[in-house]
Amino acid sequence: MHRLRSLTKDGLWRWLAASVVVAIELAVGLSLAPFAPLAWQRDLLYVGTALAAVFVFLAFSQLGLLWARASAQAEEAERLRQEAEHRRALLETLHEAAVAVRSKEAYPDVLRQIVALAVRLAGASYGALAEFDEQEQVINFVTVGVPDDIRERIGLPPTHRGLLRRLSVDERPLRLPNVQIEPDFSGFPKEHPHFRTFLGVPLFWQGELVGHLYLGGHQGEEPFSPEEEQLLEMFGMHAAAAIARARLLRDQATLVRAAERREIAMELHDGALQTLYAVGIQLDRTRRQQQAHQPDPGALDLVVEAVQQAMDAIRRVLDDLDQTPSASLSDQLRLATSQMAELYGIRLSWKGLALAREMPPTWATDLSMLIAEAVSNAGRHGRATEVLVCLERAGNLIRLTVDDNGSGLGDVAGAGRGLDNLTRRVQRLGGAATLTSRPEGGARVAVELPSDPPAPPSHREVMP
Repeated sequence: MHRLRSLTKDGLWRWLAASVVVAIELAVGLSLAPFAPLAWQRDLLYVGTALAAVFVFLAFSQLGLLWARASAQAEEAERLRQEAEHRRALLETLHEAAVAVRSKEAYPDVLRQIVALAVRLAGASYGALAEFDEQEQVINFVTVGVPDDIRERIGLPPTHRGLLRRLSVDERPLRLPNVQIEPDFSGFPKEHPHFRTFLGVPLFWQGELVGHLYLGGHQGEEPFSPEEEQLLEMFGMHAAAAIARARLLRDQATLVRAAERREIAMELHDGALQTLYAVGIQLDRTRRQQQAHQPDPGALDLVVEAVQQAMDAIRRVLDDLDQTPSASLSDQLRLATSQMAELYGIRLSWKGLALAREMPPTWATDLSMLIAEAVSNAGRHGRATEVLVCLERAGNLIRLTVDDNGSGLGDVAGAGRGLDNLTRRVQRLGGAATLTSRPEGGARVAVELPSDPPAPPSHREVMP
C-alpha cells in the first residue's frame, strides 16, 4: 500500500511537470508562428511545436517512471537491509543467550538464567520456567518479573493441566493474543499479575519433556510476533540442553559424594575397625588371663599400641582427605601389618619387601590396607598362627601373595565387607585378585598388579 501511494504521488508530479513544459512550448510556438512570412512555415512551426510537446511529455513520463522504480527499489533494499540487520541482531542475542545459559553450572542459576534470557529475547514483562520430572510433575518453578513477596503469596505453582497441558500435547509453541479468553484458561490466582499476551514453549531433550517456558505481558500488550515465537523456540532447544547438562552435573556430584562416603567408610573399616576388633579380642584374652590368675604383663601395652594404631588409621583417613603426604610405602606396609599380626598372635614374615620402593606412591594406602585386611581375615576367620607376605616381580607385573596356615576358605563368607573392600582396592590399582585354599592347609590371597600403571583418577574429583 505504501509503495502504491508512492507510485501514485510520483505519477502526479510527472504529469504536472510534463504539462508545464508542454504549455511553455506551445506558448512559445504559438507566439512565434505569426511572424513566419509564409503559410507553410507557420504550419510547420505549429506541427513542430506539437511534436516537441508530445516528445517532452513522453520523455518526462519515462524518466519519471524510471525514477519511481529506482526509488521503490531503493526503499525495498533499505527495508531488506534493516530486516537483515534486525535478524542478525536477534541471532547474536540468541547466541549470547545460549552461551550464557551454558556457562552456568549451579543448578538453580541455570534455571533462573534461562527465564531471564527468555524474557529479554521476547520483550516480555513476566517469565516462568516449570521443570518436570519423568512423570511430568512440577519439581521446580522459577519466575522473573514477580517480586519475591508476591511470589510467596501466590502459593503453589500452576499444575500441568488445562491450557498449560496443550504445550505438552501439541509439542509446539503456544502464542495467544489474549490468554484470558481461551476456553482452557482457568483464571489467574490471587495476587498473580494479570496480562493478556502469552507465549509458551515446551522444552524437550532427546524426546523427554523437561519443562515449560512461559512468557506473559508483551511490550504494550501487543501480541507476540511469529518471529519472537520462532526465536524463543530456538532458544528453548538450548535451554533444554542446559537443563539436561545441569542435571547431569548435579547427579554426578551426588554420585561423587556417595563414592566419597563409601571410600571413607572403607578406609575406616580397613584401617580402624579391623584394629579395634582385634583390640577387643586382645582385651577379652587379657580378661580371661586375669580370671585364670595368669596375667600377661605385656598384654595391656599391646592393647594401648593397638588403640594408637587405630587412631593412626583414622588420622591417615583425615590426611588423605586433606591430601597430606604420608610415610613411604614400605613403612606403611610394615606398620599396617605388623601390629595387626601381633594382636591376633600371628607370626608375620616378609619376603621381597624392598620391592615396595619401586612401587608408585599412589599405591600406599590401598596396598597397605589390602595386606592388613588379608592378615586380619587370616587371624579372625582362619585362626591362623603364621602369615607370609611375599612381593616379587613377574615380567611387567608385580605379584603379591599372602599365605597363612589357617583353616582355609571355609568361613570366607563371614568376611563380609572386608573381602569386598579388598577386591575393590585391587581393581582400583588396575590389578586382579584371587582367593584360594592351599594344598598344605591355609589360604592364599594372590594379587597381580601392573608394574607401571596409569595414574588412577582420584575418587574425590568432581566429574566434568
